[in-house]
Amino acid sequence: MYHKIEKFCKEQKISISQMCTNLGIAPQVITNLKNRTKTNANARLDVESTAKIADFMGISVLELIKNEEEGD
Repeated sequence: MYHKIEKFCKEQKISISQMCTNLGIAPQVITNLKNRTKTNANARLDVESTAKIADFMGISVLELIKNEEEGD
């Protein structure tokens, strides 16, 4: 999911921090997704944050989370 968010932000020429500020989401939440490790493999966005990001990106929540298991 992080890679989709990162790609979208690059295409829109905004930083992930700017997106987070606009949406009222702590940037650390997105950083946790980026830095997922075996000890923190369950790092996930809460439902509300996921919905906000998907809406901001103009896609469905399902599209945002699709293929997440594959490391996207």
